[in-house]
Amino acid sequence: MTTFDHAILACPITKENLRMVDLNQTQLAFFEKYKPHFQGFINDSNTVVYPVVQGVIVLLPNYAMLANGEEKPMPFDKDRVFRYYNQIEYEQLDDSIVYSDAKKFVDFRPVNKTYLENALKRVSKYIAPTGKYCLDIASGPIGLKEYLELSAGYEWRICIDISINALIQAKKNLGEEKGIFICGDITNIPLQAEVCAAVISQHTLYHVPKNEQETAVRELYRVAKEGACIAIVYNWFYHSLLMNIALLPLQVYRVIRHLLGKFYVKLWPSKPRLYFYPHSYFWFKNLGYGDKLNIYVWRTLNVQFMRLYIHDWLGGQKMLQFFQHLEDRFPKTMGFLGDYPLIVIKK
Repeated sequence: MTTFDHAILACPITKENLRMVDLNQTQLAFFEKYKPHFQGFINDSNTVVYPVVQGVIVLLPNYAMLANGEEKPMPFDKDRVFRYYNQIEYEQLDDSIVYSDAKKFVDFRPVNKTYLENALKRVSKYIAPTGKYCLDIASGPIGLKEYLELSAGYEWRICIDISINALIQAKKNLGEEKGIFICGDITNIPLQAEVCAAVISQHTLYHVPKNEQETAVRELYRVAKEGACIAIVYNWFYHSLLMNIALLPLQVYRVIRHLLGKFYVKLWPSKPRLYFYPHSYFWFKNLGYGDKLNIYVWRTLNVQFMRLYIHDWLGGQKMLQFFQHLEDRFPKTMGFLGDYPLIVIKK
């Protein structure tokens, strides 16, 4: 595991500092039933231990070993996301490893290449180009080169994800020299306050249970340094006026399918289905950050629009250039109308 300053870590259960220990040499009685054969981290009061697995620091409470024998199960909707991303497979895309479901959400056809690349680079406009720690929350495998380049000017990229498997893949894509890999929860980030010079959350927040999304935003704000920017890529879904007009019959079908999915997971809980809930533009504006919070466009068009309308024989390149022009000229307007906004909070 890469050597870094462990003082940035915090126990997600007790909020105490953490220190590394050799669990084979630890004499605490409650370790006996676990018979550990690896290194791990322990809190200041010697009551909670977290393992390290293949260089990933596992700071999820449900993986913790507690002195009192208590277990910390996940709520149902959060467990859905946990199981989904721990069971998903990976596949090769050019030179990187990505989720096997990536093509469900991104249209990788050559006609879209330039438009997609511009969107993937957009976060870099709003975060500082250099710094010590760049937090990538729910990093996934960091499978695209544009994602990798976001932290190029930082000493460390802290990759936090709910899936150990995703973090192991992130190590392969990013490399260990500049990466800190932590299995953790966006609603209870296991870092000390004001550590990160930049905070990135891409396509994550809308997979957090709706009543915990505000908690997640507060956590992102807490770990950011003074003057840092928090960049959140979100999905308006049925709040997107432009996509509702352009895809009306399909949008109705998608909303019905989304609502039926809630019953599906209750009836067949053994089959993980990814949780999704989109708040509105006005929900973010009412969080209380005032002028510190601005909403720009990340990408106007969703995968359904692109598959339906963007084709060479329909002048797809010209249409994408038109939307690209609108996004560059009117980033806030298109952030309101389009499908994928970029919420930026300056601390």
